[in-house]
Formats: sequence, structure tokens, C-alpha cells
Amino acid sequence: MKTDPTEAARTEKILRLRVAGLSLRAIAGQVDMSHEGVAGRIRAALAELVVPVAEEYRQLETVRLDDLSREVYRVLASAGDNGELRLRAVDRLLRIGESRRKLWGLDAPEPLAVTLERRNGLEVDVVVDALTAALDVLDLGEEQAAVAVAAATARLSGEEVPRRPVVESVVERDLEDELDAFLREQGDG
Repeated sequence: MKTDPTEAARTEKILRLRVAGLSLRAIAGQVDMSHEGVAGRIRAALAELVVPVAEEYRQLETVRLDDLSREVYRVLASAGDNGELRLRAVDRLLRIGESRRKLWGLDAPEPLAVTLERRNGLEVDVVVDALTAALDVLDLGEEQAAVAVAAATARLSGEEVPRRPVVESVVERDLEDELDAFLREQGDG
């Protein structure tokens, strides 16, 4: 992040507004930036704040796992012919190794899942902001807006987009009314 005090204050305001639950577009309006600029500022600030703390935690946890490993190796060395104790020590070493792999992201699916969840969360915010803006412009009624949001949510989740029974029944009623009117006209003629 830049060391400019004005920009630092602006970034702090952006973060506080986001924590308060404001959308990217609402924040953008308050800080005179584009919503893309606000999203970028949030990502950069979080990376600056979170990454160093996470790295420090990772280093401390690695030292702890190293200490545990040394202790288990001591137990293993003193176990002699005690097969059960040896097996328990080996099991502990395997579990420590698993913790170490997770900590350092060596088991790819887990860190990838976290990264995708974080990215999807940011993308969902952008989509929700866009959908909200579109619904506001269209000035739909509450029911229509709720149906639109449900359809968008289903589509984003990869699910089948639900059909609104109310709309179908209204369309069916309209068609039936038109058919009745047509048949009445034909019967009169």
C-alpha cells in the first residue's frame, strides 16, 4: 500500500465501510472511486494485513511441529521391542506430517479450495451488486425481484433455474381467457 496518509485514510474508510456491510458500489460512491477500484483496494489491504500474520503463524506452527516430531522420535528410539508403542509413535509422526503438509499447502486440493472460495466470495459480491443495480433500474415489484434473485442464485450455484409457477399460471390463465374469448366470437359468428 502507498504510504500517502490521505490514501491510507481512504483505504481505512473503505475497509470500515465494507466491514459495516456496504456493497462495493455503495462504498465507491462514498469514496469517489469505481467499484472495481474499491475491490482492488480491499484485496490489496487484506493481502498486506493477512499474509504477514499468516506467515508468522505458519513459522511458529512449524517450530511446534518440529518439537513434537523430535519428542516422538525420542519415544520411538526408547521403545525398544515394544511394538505397540512403536506403532503409536509412527502413527503420531504420520499425523504430524499431515499437519505440516496442510500448514504449508502441500496437499493441493485444500489450499486450492480455500483460494477458490475466497475468489468466489469476491465474485459473488460483484454479481450481487450488479444484480441489485439491475433490479433497482427495472423497478420490479418485490415478488419479481425475489424470483430474479432466486434464478440468479440458482444459475450461479450451477443448479437448475426454477420456473415461477405464478408466472406460468398467469400465462395459462391469459391464454385460457383469450381462447374463451375467441371461442365466444366464433360461436357468435
